[in-house]
Amino acid sequence: MKPISLTIEGINSFITAQTVDFDRVGADNLFCISGSTGSGKSTILDCLIMAIYEKEGSRGNLSDYINLRCDTGKIDAVFELDGVRYRTQRTLKRKGSNSFVLTDLDANTVIAEGKEAHAFLEEKIGLGAKEFTKVVVLQQGEFAKFLKAETSERNDLISKLFSLEKYKGLYNEVHTVQVSIDNQIKLLDERISEFSSVSDEVLAVAKSEYEKLKTEGDASARLSEKAQKTLIELTTKSNDYITAQKTLEGIEKAKINLKNIAESEVRAKAFEQTVIEMETAQKTAEVERDGLTKKVAELEQIK
Repeated sequence: MKPISLTIEGINSFITAQTVDFDRVGADNLFCISGSTGSGKSTILDCLIMAIYEKEGSRGNLSDYINLRCDTGKIDAVFELDGVRYRTQRTLKRKGSNSFVLTDLDANTVIAEGKEAHAFLEEKIGLGAKEFTKVVVLQQGEFAKFLKAETSERNDLISKLFSLEKYKGLYNEVHTVQVSIDNQIKLLDERISEFSSVSDEVLAVAKSEYEKLKTEGDASARLSEKAQKTLIELTTKSNDYITAQKTLEGIEKAKINLKNIAESEVRAKAFEQTVIEMETAQKTAEVERDGLTKKVAELEQIK
């Protein structure tokens, strides 16, 4: 919203009509409202608010703004909003009904009156009266309240003022992705630690590369892919290492078995030799036995 002019009549200290030409005083984009106490500095801001919103808020009744010497107060404001010039004409009366008329100056047509006109402007601006007086037209003492407000309240006001709501959803999406990636990183850290026994050197290199990738905030997708690849490689190496260990254990067992077989063969050959010798001795003994038996028979015959 860009104010162009504001005419005040019968409001507070402005008995006769007085016009503030914002285009002229604000030609350098900066101006100061100065004057003695009661000269009407705050009234200019109050009237600017009442030229848009139904209630200004700092006083109970709108009739309290009417100068004591007047029965009617008038506010005539011209401003630009979204590239369109609007004019609001507000009349405050001690007796009778107040009025508020909104006109599109470019189209030279009356858009709305009363509450409907106020609702139209509030929707166009995107701020309620309370928010408008905190972040656009700060009343006396309100700036300190804004600074002391809760962080969430200030964020909401600033978001509405600068139309940042669209980025809030984007932030939530990015935050969700970040949390997901952080969880993946945590999981990868835990899983990688399980392979610390594979090779300290390999793990040191992998962790160094992993930490380097993790610090690259603008490469989250590449980080996940490379970390996953590293994990697969480590898993493969771990499986190969376990297989090799089992193979070595099998070789050692086979060596022991071969040694036992060799020793058994030596013992078997020795036993076989013993059996052969025993069989030879048996045959010799049988021959001697047969000879002795024959001699015994001969002696028996002689006897």
